[in-house]
Amino acid sequence: MSWIAKIDQSNRFAFIVGAILGTIAIKTQPDGNLLVTTVCALMGGSLTLAAWALLKKLRQR
Repeated sequence: MSWIAKIDQSNRFAFIVGAILGTIAIKTQPDGNLLVTTVCALMGGSLTLAAWALLKKLRQR
């Protein structure tokens, strides 16, 4: 079973939204390097997932 299958639906959605936002943010730059785009998409997805997990944890208190 892959690690993405273990993530629940809301966390998966948060990661995908962050990855899309990271890709859009880097596409405004004139570089267009695929490696840079991939890294920014992963960073955006990871940061959004971490922020979403933190918000969920704070709301449970």
